[in-house]
Amino acid sequence: MVETEELAKNKQYKTVKLVGGYVEILDLDKIIGCCHNKIHYGAVTKNIIKTHECLLKKCRYFEKYEDSPYWSRVMQSLEAKALQKERKKNIAANEVARKAKILNECEQIKQKAKYFANQNTFSIIITRVIPSPIKMDLNT
Repeated sequence: MVETEELAKNKQYKTVKLVGGYVEILDLDKIIGCCHNKIHYGAVTKNIIKTHECLLKKCRYFEKYEDSPYWSRVMQSLEAKALQKERKKNIAANEVARKAKILNECEQIKQKAKYFANQNTFSIIITRVIPSPIKMDLNT
């Protein structure tokens, strides 16, 4: 196990005072911001930001370290969620369009059947045409 002193000498690690008053040696990538509140001034980590709810409260004392890899991961996650939401929206819109197309085709078939029945003096009344529950190729 690496000694604490050796850890602190490493340029990737830093001894910092955290918001809770604790002093720890942390990887610089884990420090994602700083709280400038006089009551609990200190470095902020991912766990601290969640427990203090800094972002939800839109705390004016919180300073976000933009160069921290945490924020780029957060942005990637948000972009992925937005992309997934857009995909779901497109799928739903395509499904609505597909159903409208099927209903339109059924209406056209109904009109043709009515015309055929009237032309041949069949004694039937065609009220509706419904799509078959069996999938069929609509392009033919």
